[in-house]
Amino acid sequence: MSKAKPSDDKNAPPTKEYRYATEISQMMFVFGEVQDPLTETVNLVEDIVRGQVVEILIQARQLAARKGARNVSPEDLIFLIRYDRGKVNRLRTYLGWKDVRKNAKQDGDGAGAAEVDIDEGQAAKRFREFINLPAYLDIKPNDDTIDILGFLAFEMVRALCVGGLAVKRALEESYQAVEITGAKRKAPEGSEPSPGKRRRRSSSPESGGAWGSVPGSSLFLPPPEARRALRPTHIQEAFAKMQRDWAHQRGSGMRNWRGGLVRTRVSLI
Repeated sequence: MSKAKPSDDKNAPPTKEYRYATEISQMMFVFGEVQDPLTETVNLVEDIVRGQVVEILIQARQLAARKGARNVSPEDLIFLIRYDRGKVNRLRTYLGWKDVRKNAKQDGDGAGAAEVDIDEGQAAKRFREFINLPAYLDIKPNDDTIDILGFLAFEMVRALCVGGLAVKRALEESYQAVEITGAKRKAPEGSEPSPGKRRRRSSSPESGGAWGSVPGSSLFLPPPEARRALRPTHIQEAFAKMQRDWAHQRGSGMRNWRGGLVRTRVSLI
């Protein structure tokens, strides 16, 4: 009896590799997400961030070509985010502390500085592989360009997480409003609690009566309900809202006075 041959998976599509799942999960937890977010949500955030960084590189390369420069400079990247003053100020602070740290390493121990340089070199190499940098830049960029791209990637994760939490909060509030409205409609008209029930309810701790109001969560009380993790739909809606808002700001005025559809490119978040 012949044995079945193992299936040949050479023609199977290659699985996408996610390099920053752990780092993105930790950043999302800092920004207000649960400690163990969904894997699909983290992977979606990484995909969006990769696409945004590639879009930044493409636009920065176009700016450098207009100036006649061969390589992308940090000024080109800063020019792309010039409308967001808060982000520009945070980037300047980040670059300033980077210079302070670099000077401190030069003045300190040589062995420790060499180890830090090796770690930073490995991190930069990992980031270049993450965005497939040689496919978009012919010349190897300097360290400042890589650092700025890493900072912008961090800002993108923050924007997506905060926006996703806002979308989830709005959906939960809308669901609660629908439930309250449905409960009011189901309740019979003119039905009021008895005087005894009203007296007991007014003196209960939950009603804020004689004992005062009890906080929803404190050090010695469990949370009222377990928090739910962000879903990919929340991140997608937040990203789409950012795209719509930026497209509206960029397309306001008389640019589309003829009407019809306008072909727009991906906006930077």
